[in-house]
Amino acid sequence: MNEQYGDCKRLWAMVLLQAIKDIDEKLINWGKWGRKDAHRIKANTVDWVKSDNPDPCSFLWVCQILEIEAAAARKKILSKAQTLPRMERNTKMKED
Repeated sequence: MNEQYGDCKRLWAMVLLQAIKDIDEKLINWGKWGRKDAHRIKANTVDWVKSDNPDPCSFLWVCQILEIEAAAARKKILSKAQTLPRMERNTKMKED
């Protein structure tokens, strides 16, 4: 594997790690984003992980680049989403 390809894989691994952090209640940076933005980010990330879009930058594409099984990764990542009630995008919440 050439160095550039390895750098590319590391970049997409960090994208996937950020998705996990954006979904997992224990890892969400509430102070940085505030509750409203954190819920919006989480909802968007859950949608990204659930998507069956195979295009570049999609969850499926990232899994392919990282050579991981998408269905197993999706199941594990979305299990973290169950720790917080899903907030609708249009729900108005008071800022913390």
